[in-house]
Amino acid sequence: GQEGNLHVTHTTNDDGTTTTVVDATSSENWIYLDLGTQEEKVPMMPASSQGWDLAFRRYDLTLNGGASGPGGVTVLALPDQDFDALAVAPVGSYHTDLEDGDDDDSDPDRYFASEDGAWYDYNPKTHVLSAKERVYVVSSAEGDYYKLRFLDYYDAAGTGGILSFQWGPIEAPASIQSLTVDASAQDAWVYLALDTGEIVTVVTPESDPSWDLAVRRTSFRTNSGTSGNGAGGAVEVAEASLSSVTAAPADGYVVDSLLPIPGPPRSGEESGNASLGTWYDYDPVTHIVSPRATSFVIRTSDGDYSRVQITSYDGGMFGIDWSFAGTDTKEF
Repeated sequence: GQEGNLHVTHTTNDDGTTTTVVDATSSENWIYLDLGTQEEKVPMMPASSQGWDLAFRRYDLTLNGGASGPGGVTVLALPDQDFDALAVAPVGSYHTDLEDGDDDDSDPDRYFASEDGAWYDYNPKTHVLSAKERVYVVSSAEGDYYKLRFLDYYDAAGTGGILSFQWGPIEAPASIQSLTVDASAQDAWVYLALDTGEIVTVVTPESDPSWDLAVRRTSFRTNSGTSGNGAGGAVEVAEASLSSVTAAPADGYVVDSLLPIPGPPRSGEESGNASLGTWYDYDPVTHIVSPRATSFVIRTSDGDYSRVQITSYDGGMFGIDWSFAGTDTKEF
């Protein structure tokens, strides 16, 4: 069935998602939408109102977050995501609108117009806009999560500024995730990005900002100090339960340095993180390495924070629990 507002019409689909059509043909007036109530809003002062999530004007989209509003709305673009299969919002570096940067206008740098977040392609020969085939996750002003994909910029008559998109609610990211990492090779480091929990391929770790934590057998590195030029580091917070770590400490982070290689005296030195070197107990009789009941906070290459606990170890195979605080926050 259909229900609508003056410029917004919603159609409920059989799969529980909604297809929304927004008449954003005006070049002057923004159309404001509250995702939770599906209502079109007309805020007197949009820049100080929390009652909307997304706003539309022609092909421009703005978020109620960052430089555009106080709602804290954030978005994550997922270029390779299957829309129908997405049921839980991923952990990741969500984005919002930024203050105007070094460009030709004085508008905020809107995420939906950025290289990573752009929702459309433009054909300079035909002057036609077409929706990119990418899925977005929107965290609303109310803290709910939605998946969204754009369908068209034109109506059946070819009128521009008639945006259509499909969207629906999904579950919030799990607060603590689990990883299995095979770091059993004696001569190869495994590199992790701690905003997504993904293993990344790194050729020059000293200058590559994509990794936050590296592991090889029992040794760990962060993207800092002698290991990389990132803003990384690590601090042990000595909590037996990772869920007890509710905020990243303000200080105490250890950056990487040259550490003695385990073995006989004068075996040499290699880069590592001294704080993370305390993660295990070693039984000299059985030669068994076992994780200590402790937790760490890792400062990432970008200066954000993840909490980490090593839950199991067997010959270089790790079980790791972790969660990412988010961009520009110490709260988990």
